[in-house]
Amino acid sequence: MRIAILGIGDYGSRFAAQLIAAGEDVTLIARGKTLERLKKEGLSATKGPDTPAMHIGKVEATDDCSS
Repeated sequence: MRIAILGIGDYGSRFAAQLIAAGEDVTLIARGKTLERLKKEGLSATKGPDTPAMHIGKVEATDDCSS
């Protein structure tokens, strides 16, 4: 199964980080500075009520929703 996440804000980044850490095939859809940051620095997810802060160094990120 392939998963796409649109909206890499506070909650989106937490869900994405948990899914990626679990080995799921996740593509992040973003644009502009957010896309540039994801490609250069990876994904940083903030600590939530039930989730730890996480950093994923390499992520699949695009601005193309068609694939």
